[in-house]
Amino acid sequence: MTVCEPPTTGTDVPTGELDLRRALTGLDGLLVMSMALMQRHDVDEVINVLKREVESVTGCQLVHVTFQWDREWITLPPGQPTKPAEPSPSTGERVFVQHNGDSWTSTTAVAVLNGAPGQLVLRSFARPDPEQLFVIERLGDLLGTALADAQVHERHRRRAHELDAANNEMARTVAALQHREGVLEEFARLSTTGTELDVATSLSRLTGSAVVLRDRFGHETTRITVAGRYQPVLERTSLEEVIGGRPELGTIELEVPPDKDRDDASFALRYAGVALGLLRAQAAEMNELENRLSRDLLDDLLGGLPSDVAVDRASAQGHDLGVPHDLILCAWSSERGHREHDRDADHLRMAMARQRLPCLVVRNRGLVVVLAHRGVDMGRLSTTCRAPTATPTV
Repeated sequence: MTVCEPPTTGTDVPTGELDLRRALTGLDGLLVMSMALMQRHDVDEVINVLKREVESVTGCQLVHVTFQWDREWITLPPGQPTKPAEPSPSTGERVFVQHNGDSWTSTTAVAVLNGAPGQLVLRSFARPDPEQLFVIERLGDLLGTALADAQVHERHRRRAHELDAANNEMARTVAALQHREGVLEEFARLSTTGTELDVATSLSRLTGSAVVLRDRFGHETTRITVAGRYQPVLERTSLEEVIGGRPELGTIELEVPPDKDRDDASFALRYAGVALGLLRAQAAEMNELENRLSRDLLDDLLGGLPSDVAVDRASAQGHDLGVPHDLILCAWSSERGHREHDRDADHLRMAMARQRLPCLVVRNRGLVVVLAHRGVDMGRLSTTCRAPTATPTV
């Protein structure tokens, strides 16, 4: 904006002819006004007080105030100022008067500590007398102080707001890091001491989302839902992770509601997949080891292994051969491949575990052989084995 330059010509104020009694009366009103100005710590409020009180103190109306704010010139109330006549530079006076036909304008400097001074422009219908000009000059000094105070407070408020915003952002960042650290610790613990169900349950709790586990064939093995939450399918986002980065271990899927953060959900899903990968890889290795040991033991038993040696070897595998046993043979369709037979053996182990009977399970030449403590519920075993796979012969 264009700022009025301080006038350089005008009418001198004969300060030596001041009526001191009248001047003191004006200063008394100015003192009351100064208290109101200095209690305001906002530029707009300072200008509002000035507009409301200036006429009663100086007998003049406010035209505008021009001042610098962050190296930018501001005029309040908004509008282009009327440029006053330039008084003579030899007068040395700070209040300049100009006749504008039916009115007079008085311009004085708005004192500032640093930088170019601003201007206070007032209007009256009669020429201001020396006492009025004396009060107007003091008002310029007072207004400069009030505006400077308001600007300092505004800077402090802005910096406080910026600091609060930075602190809030830092708090959110710290909370997010702590949450993710908790996720890492949770799944690191479960990868060594938990089960697949524990991992799925923790993932659902941490993300507020439904969790679906699938095996390497795409069959759903576990589903954890969120109590009391339902979203139409179109409103959910499905995130999927290959467990342990190995397709043969299956997948884990997260059904994320729209009100949940996808980045946090993806982070938790990734590390849940790592934990499940460790658990499934360990389970697969244990199953393979158990199958190999069981196959060797059963083959040796069928080949006539001495009873005392058989008992010792079975005991080393945690199995007691000293009690009566049932021998069960399970055969599936010959079209099924090697991997599917592995899965059949896994299902049979789980079915036997539900009956809580110690057993040895072996896969051999398309058959699954079970040597279990006597008392197997064959009807229940057959039903359990038929449900998830092709129909076997038990």
